[in-house]
Amino acid sequence: MSEPKFRVWDGERMFYDGDTMSGSAVGILFIHGTWCLYLSNDDAGGSWLSVPGMALMQYADFKDSAGKDIYEDDIVEIALAPGTGVRPQRRIIDWDHGRLDALKSWLSAMRVRVIGNVHENPELLS
Repeated sequence: MSEPKFRVWDGERMFYDGDTMSGSAVGILFIHGTWCLYLSNDDAGGSWLSVPGMALMQYADFKDSAGKDIYEDDIVEIALAPGTGVRPQRRIIDWDHGRLDALKSWLSAMRVRVIGNVHENPELLS
C-alpha cells in the first residue's frame, strides 16, 4: 500500500494534499482531533482552515482505467468486459467500514472510470 493521500471539499472547492495553486501549497493535517486545511504562501507563512462540514476523502490506492486516482466519494462508471451485454453502472466509492481490500478486488475485476464526485457533480447521482 502506498503513502495515504487525501483531498478535502470545503463546500466550494476541492483541495488535494500537496497541490500548489495560485502560489500556495496545500496541506491536510489532523490537529487536536480536527482535520484542517493549510494553505501556505511565500509571504507570511499561511492560513489554517477548519471548515464545519468539510469533507475529507482518502485515496483508495487504486486508479481507474485511464490512470486517474480514485478517492472516497468519487462517482465511477463500472463496466464488465465488452460483449457481456451488461450496461455500465454508476457507483459511489466508499470504504464500507474500512474494507479497502474488498473494494480494490471488486474494482480490479471490472473496467472503472471516474466520472466525478458527489461534492462537485451531484447531478450525476440522479
